[in-house]
Amino acid sequence: MKYYKQLEAKDLATAESKKNNREIYDYKLVYKESIMPGDTIIWENNTATVSRKDLKKNSFTGLTIFGDSCMLGLRKIVKIIYKNWSKINKQ
Repeated sequence: MKYYKQLEAKDLATAESKKNNREIYDYKLVYKESIMPGDTIIWENNTATVSRKDLKKNSFTGLTIFGDSCMLGLRKIVKIIYKNWSKINKQ
């Protein structure tokens, strides 16, 4: 069920990124191994910043994010990439 929520989150990211015809951020679908502390992701239809305590290694499921194995690494995660604020303010 969370897999379908994650696909809807991609559409949510696209809609929210266009405020006043200016794109504030972009998104990319990535695997859980590429998520680092400090990255912002869409998790259960909310934006969340990942800290070091949220990423844990488990001998059975591998890397977990917020305690979830993301279907053992098969499900991709929506990573938010913020654009340069100085370029946005000049528009």
